[in-house]
Amino acid sequence: MKEIDVVIDERRMYNPNTGITYVMLTSDDILKCIKLSGDFSKYEAWGGSDASKRDDPNNYGAGILNTTKDKYKCEREGAFGEVSFSILSGLLLDEEIRASGNDWDFVIPYRKEERYLDVKNTQEFKLYFDKGEFIIRNSNWKYGKKKICPLKADAYFFTSDRVFLTGNNERVHNFRPVVSKIIMRMHGAISAKRVEENREERVSPSPWGSATWDNIYVKDEELTRPIDFFSKVGLDVPSFLEYEDCLNGLWKGLESYV
Repeated sequence: MKEIDVVIDERRMYNPNTGITYVMLTSDDILKCIKLSGDFSKYEAWGGSDASKRDDPNNYGAGILNTTKDKYKCEREGAFGEVSFSILSGLLLDEEIRASGNDWDFVIPYRKEERYLDVKNTQEFKLYFDKGEFIIRNSNWKYGKKKICPLKADAYFFTSDRVFLTGNNERVHNFRPVVSKIIMRMHGAISAKRVEENREERVSPSPWGSATWDNIYVKDEELTRPIDFFSKVGLDVPSFLEYEDCLNGLWKGLESYV
């Protein structure tokens, strides 16, 4: 029988000691993220710098990270996580443009059915009031009475953009045109069902003092690590190297960054 060559994508890195995986976004991946951020952006349509639009309750918001100098930051950072998950899982990202935005990013096959997964790329908050490091929007009261935000995805997968690198593998602290690699940390997933079991206990104010919303907080220790998550849903993930051997040895000089 002819042996089948296993194609290993060196952008996927696995640390067997912690169960954490990393994804290295290359320059081509970053360009894709930039394109997606422009496609998905609702900065002008949902308010932007126009106060009359911004105060219209029919608009969804221009994105807390977006400014007149960087109109696509919110969508771009989200795309970093979404494209990374696509690389890690082999699944196609939902790139359909919807007027009200997208409620999920991936369709996961699960027990001959389909489940919806939302990827959240965020900074890691310190244990916030001992609630957790990661957040999902809980409610909003920008236009008066508090409005509870339903969990529209079946599961949430958390990532964080850990390190920005130039072509010479020099670290920079903010995303700029010189960035040609991004190391993404792929933390893991939690089901919406599990979040809903004690949702009220998870809720605390947003870390931003002027925010008109609160969040659901999720602890890192609660997450099902990526490899275990893929196994649980029965997803056949493409092979990848353990992190010590990735990138032709380059990773050994980068692992101190993460």
